Amino acid sequence: MAVDLEDIVKKIGSLPPLPNIAMKLISLLNNPNTRVSDLTEIISKDQALTADILKIVNSPFYGLRREIVSIRQAINYLGFLNLKSLLLAINTRKFIQSGDLKDLILWKHSLSTGIFSKYMGEKLKVYNPDELFVAGLLHDIGKTVLRRKIAHVYDQILDEVYSTGKMFEEIEKDILGFTHSDVGMLLVQEWNFGDRMKNIIFYHHHPDLAENFPQETAVIYLGDQLSNFNGFGFYRDFKVSYNEGVLNILNVDEEKIVELNEEFKTKVENEISAFM
Repeated sequence: MAVDLEDIVKKIGSLPPLPNIAMKLISLLNNPNTRVSDLTEIISKDQALTADILKIVNSPFYGLRREIVSIRQAINYLGFLNLKSLLLAINTRKFIQSGDLKDLILWKHSLSTGIFSKYMGEKLKVYNPDELFVAGLLHDIGKTVLRRKIAHVYDQILDEVYSTGKMFEEIEKDILGFTHSDVGMLLVQEWNFGDRMKNIIFYHHHPDLAENFPQETAVIYLGDQLSNFNGFGFYRDFKVSYNEGVLNILNVDEEKIVELNEEFKTKVENEISAFM
């Protein structure tokens, strides 16, 4: 990763931290001695977070047969790992969404990439599907940071992608000298995520170059591709790029990816509403 991250920080300014409650909960979730009651006490004091968790856990995304009505029930059902994924998803949504159309498109692309990645992880038996959901959700977080910090420049990049169909990284390198993948990796590093997430975000356009966690990164690559192909993004008439290295990593062919897209696309469209 031959990138001068300090130089990127100087160019875009300081990066945003996660909210205090999210950081506290994630710290507790990483502690094997944490009890369900510890988490319940903190979450229950935040009405908005409580409502978000209950809304999402009762949505079609989880497909429960009976309604969950309390945070304690939700935690017992989800488990600590899935609860951490959900917390990150909720806080990422709040960070990404500011109300204008371009932010909405960025959010829907990130969300649909996460959902596609979750389903493909399940189908292809790659790692933990719920963590793949979060990785997909965060794969383009660098774009949102750049739009917050240098909106006048980054909106030009968004417009050029839409009008020309060129890849984001190509235009970003020409204009900025670095890419959203560089910024995204730095951000999750600031948020104290592990090496897996950093690698996935840095290499999500080039999984065949990833020395570590190539399968997880390849799933996010395909989730990103299918999201764009189904109209969740800034590209018009997007064509899936069947990177041979990616197909080899996952031991699939083009026909299999087409099949997975047909299987999942309606589910993804329906489940986006759970997080909006």
